[in-house]
Amino acid sequence: MAFTLKTPDAPMSFKQGIMIRNLGGGDVRGQELTQQEASDKIGELMAAKGNGKTATPKVDLALLYESAMNAGYNAGIVITPTPMNIAGYEPVMDGSCGFAWVNFKMKGGLGRKFGQWLIKEGYARRDTWQGGCTIWISDHNQSEARKLAHASKMATMLREAGIEDAYATSRAD
Repeated sequence: MAFTLKTPDAPMSFKQGIMIRNLGGGDVRGQELTQQEASDKIGELMAAKGNGKTATPKVDLALLYESAMNAGYNAGIVITPTPMNIAGYEPVMDGSCGFAWVNFKMKGGLGRKFGQWLIKEGYARRDTWQGGCTIWISDHNQSEARKLAHASKMATMLREAGIEDAYATSRAD
């Protein structure tokens, strides 16, 4: 494949790792591939599929969900929220109480397929207000900051995997 990479020496992206795995190249998460090396490997795997056509790799939806959820959880536990101070009470070290979620449209392609799978498995719900699919973040007790960090990391990973319109939202309780 003839792609010009902006950062060929940067570490391989999450999306590249998923593509390599789904094209039959195995799990390369432990390898320290650059974006250029990953791109070359994807090109070789696609060429091996034959016909010179650009293959649309089959995405392992469970792996995508698990990877994004785990990375989001880790993002939520490593941040340091601004403590919430209420006169006459001890500071709440996890910050203000609130909610957070990830939303994306189910317009077609991976977004539609992933959204339908999430809803079927009980990991998400259809969002009748904003449309699309909503993944509710229930970890991190009541901390809005931690939940938002979790949702933001998940949305980033979903965008990297090909769900371009994934975004995180939160609100105070």
